[in-house]
Amino acid sequence: MNNEVYLDYDGFGPSLDVYVTPGCGWTVEWGDLVEHYTGTGDWQFVSHGGSPCRCVHIFAEDSGEIIGIDAGGQCWSTCSWSKIDVSRCPSLRYFRNNRAEALDVSCNPLLRELDCQNGTFGTLDLSANPELEKLTCNWCKDLTELNLSRNLALRELNICFSAIKRLGLHNRSVLQSVVMEDVELDERSEKYLLQILERNGGEVRKKLYDF
Repeated sequence: MNNEVYLDYDGFGPSLDVYVTPGCGWTVEWGDLVEHYTGTGDWQFVSHGGSPCRCVHIFAEDSGEIIGIDAGGQCWSTCSWSKIDVSRCPSLRYFRNNRAEALDVSCNPLLRELDCQNGTFGTLDLSANPELEKLTCNWCKDLTELNLSRNLALRELNICFSAIKRLGLHNRSVLQSVVMEDVELDERSEKYLLQILERNGGEVRKKLYDF
């Protein structure tokens, strides 16, 4: 089955936002509860307060497509999505996850925005995501290298409080905005990054927040 997602979570109060093709049906299986929805062409919020299950299955029906998954978590929830399988979502364009243990987006060629803050993974392969425009990897303490040489559409990059030392960029990069508070790139990576940004009329911000 295409257009389905499997998620494992820890904690309580699981919730997420899902973006599905307008007018198409989609289903959430919580383990002890099954819920049916119809895509609105916008983000739809789903949650479950007391499921004993630690795995959630979401799938679009008929010709429906899962366009976005936002599993960033709510401020009141103690839930974290430790594992998410999006390998059967070829039309996924927006993906946000918090505290992922592993991340595989090799089957998502249309991905435009990826937010994987607080991830505990040590590698992130983005070579299969040529349409990526915005990437957020804040607080990724185990990620030391990031190769963006195949992400020629990337314009925004956020890597605050991460462990990234080496950053790979293509000489045709269109990158314009970088936020990198408390990040120490190696000399070669930082020099090349600044050259790219100067050519593109972009800038580096050293503070995640303006205040």
